[in-house]
Order: sequence, then structure tokens, then C-alpha cells
Amino acid sequence: MRFLPLLSLLTVALAPEAAAMDESGPQAALTVGVGALWFVHDDMLPSNDPTPAWSVRYAWDGGGMIGIDFAWTGNTGVERTAAQEMRVANFLESDMKLVLMPKARFTPFASAGIGWGHFLGAEENTDHAVFSLPMSLGAEVRGDRFIVAGRATWRRIYADETAFTSIGGDHLTTMVELGQRF
Repeated sequence: MRFLPLLSLLTVALAPEAAAMDESGPQAALTVGVGALWFVHDDMLPSNDPTPAWSVRYAWDGGGMIGIDFAWTGNTGVERTAAQEMRVANFLESDMKLVLMPKARFTPFASAGIGWGHFLGAEENTDHAVFSLPMSLGAEVRGDRFIVAGRATWRRIYADETAFTSIGGDHLTTMVELGQRF
């Protein structure tokens, strides 16, 4: 709740930017990103050192406050314990995005959706395929032809039976993304 006054101030300060941008229709963007991943416990505290993560994202918005994102995110080098060394994690996700200032150059957003993930190189007797509920907060800076975004995503992980999976675990990723608008 501490962020609401800050978002209100940004909305008022950046409102003139909205008039300067000519976005009279649907917009799409393709971005690539790099960042870090942390597994988290139930108390949301990190359980490991950060490991490298990446993303490829296609975003579409109809010129309003609602957009749709499709993303492939991944991670490598994850080691939760010595017995469970995961080499690569891959997630395919689809999110609905709420864009707070759709016509401004700087625009904060929130998104949530559903995803499917798979862990390669994990211990033999574990569930490698999982479902996830990704939830993100972030901001974008939009130019005429480019976009720069930063986001933090928390993924709640579920197995096929909607039971908490033993190897995937909830995790947090932070990403910086750069891409092209068209």
C-alpha cells in the first residue's frame, strides 16, 4: 500500500506524456530479457543464491489498459540441494496485463496468468512438469520503435494434481527486457 501514493504521483507527473505519443491502435512488442531467479520458502525468503534467467516475450495491447503477454522464460544452474541439481528450467506463460497509463512513455503494469513449466536434469523420482500461476509487477519505457521493461514475477508452482511440487518450488524472478515495437 506504500506504493499507491508514488503511483498516483507518477500518473499526475507523466500524464502530459500521453498526449505526445501517437498510438491510435493496437501495438505489439517482441522483447528479450535477462535477470535472476530465487526459489522462495513459504515465508517468501530466498532459499538459494540467485541464478541466471532469461525471457523472450511477445506482448500485444489494443491501445487501452488491457494487454496480453506470451512468454518463454528459463533458468539454468539451479541447485536447491546437493541431491536435486536441476540444470535447466523452462516456463511457457500467458498473462493478462493491466497497463496503468497506456498512452504514456513510462507506464507501470501488473499482470497475472497461467503457465506450464518443465525442469531438465532434475532427480529421477520427482515431477518434472508443473503448472504455475505467474504474477508480475513492473514498468515499461516506450519509445517510438523500442521498449525497455523491468519486471518482478512471483510464480506459485503446482504439479499436475495441483499439489505443491517438491522440486519446482515457488520462485521469484527479476528481469530487464529490451525489444522492438511494431
